[in-house]
Amino acid sequence: MNTLKVRDLVNVGVFTVIYFIVTYATGMLGMFGPWMIPIAGAFALLLNGIVIMLYLSRVPKFGALTITGLLIGIVMSVGHSYWTIIMGILCGVIADLIQSKAGRAKTLEPRRGQLAYAVFSVWGVSPLIPVFYDADSYFSKIAESWSADYAADMRTIFQPWVIVVWAVVIFLIALIGAQLGIRSNRKHFERAGVIKTS
Repeated sequence: MNTLKVRDLVNVGVFTVIYFIVTYATGMLGMFGPWMIPIAGAFALLLNGIVIMLYLSRVPKFGALTITGLLIGIVMSVGHSYWTIIMGILCGVIADLIQSKAGRAKTLEPRRGQLAYAVFSVWGVSPLIPVFYDADSYFSKIAESWSADYAADMRTIFQPWVIVVWAVVIFLIALIGAQLGIRSNRKHFERAGVIKTS
């Protein structure tokens, strides 16, 4: 198995921070109302497609996305539920298996990376999972953090069936984001010799 080395771990840290900054910065659009949450999520998926495809080009090894998923899950769990950690790890492991050919790949194959990013991105529904089994408590906490009106609007929008559809939409938008990343890699980084893909 192609294992992570110290230099790889440095890249993992750097790209995880960049990924989080993009996610957090776009997520702030949710301040304008619950209806902005999906729009913010879409922006994050498109921008992070470029970040993650460059990341996987630099570290096409099993474990990279798993570590990123774990770290993001831990950070996100501060304001959300433990589901962010579980989903971060689960989506990270599956994505790693795809993009690294279960640890056998030495370089990134763009199509595998595209599918891996889409799978990884599904962790994004994890903050909403409590809606399925404890909606009253979940929206009560939203009301305490934001306002009763914000929580009521959010409850109207994020019905359980909407969350399921949103998971599918996340997957599809992430495929587009990864395609943007593939094109960016080829246009800028690969030609400059910064990365190498198969």
